[in-house]
Formats: sequence, C-alpha cells, structure tokens
Amino acid sequence: MAAADHLIYRYDNFAKSDFVMIIILALVLVALVILSREILRHFQKMGATKIGTQIGLFVVMGALAAGVAYFSYQEVLYARDKSAVENRQFETVTGKVIRHTGRVDANSPSLYTYSGVIIEFENGDSLWLKQSSYQLRTKLNETYEFVYLKHSRLAVATEINESD
Repeated sequence: MAAADHLIYRYDNFAKSDFVMIIILALVLVALVILSREILRHFQKMGATKIGTQIGLFVVMGALAAGVAYFSYQEVLYARDKSAVENRQFETVTGKVIRHTGRVDANSPSLYTYSGVIIEFENGDSLWLKQSSYQLRTKLNETYEFVYLKHSRLAVATEINESD
C-alpha cells in the first residue's frame, strides 16, 4: 500500500469513527436531558440528596458535551482536509523524529501507530503529527519523509532519508 493510499485509508477511518462518536455521545446527552426528571426522582427514592444527584447529572452531561465538542472539532479538521484528500494533494515534509509514543495495531501486526510524533527541521522549527506507519517503524533521532494532511495532522512516514 502506497503512503498516499494509506493516508487516505486512515483519514477515512478517523473521520467515520469520530462522526459515529459524535452521534452516540449526542444521543446519550439528549436522552439524559429528556430523562433528567425521572433520573432525579429515581435517585431521590433511593435516598440520594437532590443537590448531589443534580451535581452528578450535571457532571455527566458536561463530560458528554465536552466529548461532543472535541469530536466535532476533529470533524471540522477532517472537513478542512477533504479537498486535499479528494485531489490527492498532500503536504510532504522531511525532518528528524525527536519524540513519539507508539503501539502495534491489534488488527494488523505490521501496522504501527504513533501519537504525538514531533519532528524537528534543520532550522530548529518543529511540527507535531499523528502518524501511522505501514511496515515502517520510526526511530528517534532519525530523519524521515512524511506525507501528511495540513489541518488534521494525520501523517504517514514514507522512507528513511538519513541516519544520525
């Protein structure tokens, strides 16, 4: 699978899964709002205080609203990258990996996913990327070429250029 094809594959997966999360969290939030009176009554019958139940319900609703806001923001970033994906116009950058955390994909042992990849350029600038490597493990302090989407920062390492 070519780097560009893999980047498109990951883009589609992330965009779809984030959209599903928005729907699920929003439905649960709406259900809690609609059923909040019954929930309050139920917990009061069980002996909970009204203010404690209200605070608990408020905290849960706030967490759900924060989740909806986060995933909505991610969807906006994916929407901004949509034209680049459709036209296959990706950003390409070369830099040294200075930090990342990685894991092997459970469904595909040859797929390595790194989060928080920070690459540094010769001029001292750095760039944070969400990187997926297909059959390529990035190593710290080595220079790679990355194909990435500008707004969502999804990236795929394509090759090693040099070793320090």
